[in-house]
Amino acid sequence: MQNFNGKIALVTGGSRGNGAAIVSRLLQDQATVITCGRGPRPKGLDDGVEWHQMDISSAPDVTALANSIETAHDRIDLIVNNAGVQVEKTVTESLDQDWDDVM
Repeated sequence: MQNFNGKIALVTGGSRGNGAAIVSRLLQDQATVITCGRGPRPKGLDDGVEWHQMDISSAPDVTALANSIETAHDRIDLIVNNAGVQVEKTVTESLDQDWDDVM
């Protein structure tokens, strides 16, 4: 178990799956945790977690998140770039925009 007491951690895509597990573990390890996702705050997300509803692929959203973190915390000690997009199409069904979204 790592001690992240006093550390500020940002986990992108922390609303479910691996991201939610990472958020939970960082909380156990005493980090201050900030996370984000495209939807509203997930039910069951620990009240101590700072939630931002945003699209990580949007430059204005990322700038707003960075400004918010800088104002509230003055720094980030740890970033987990977990956010991702899953496109469930075959290669022949996929569009250029699908590729751009995943990347």
